[in-house]
Amino acid sequence: MGDTIAPPADGRPARFRVDVRGGMDRRLWLIADGVPIDIRPLDKVESVHEFELDISGRRYVRAELRGYRGRPERGEVVWAMTNPIWVNGGGNDD
Repeated sequence: MGDTIAPPADGRPARFRVDVRGGMDRRLWLIADGVPIDIRPLDKVESVHEFELDISGRRYVRAELRGYRGRPERGEVVWAMTNPIWVNGGGNDD
């Protein structure tokens, strides 16, 4: 986490893996450049999630573990988040 990666030279998507602990009844948010790209409901305390993503033109990718705490009407809170994985050459102003 917190590293910088480059898009694969052959144009393939980059592969990511997220190990979740404490995820029961929460949701895993996969985020690229501040926008959710996938939201996965969790039904186990521990789980592993793998995904592929075309990272060309992206600045960063990270994950958040979200869920309710206390009063559900207040919405979800962030229980945990990763540092971003920065994309070398990502974005439009390089």
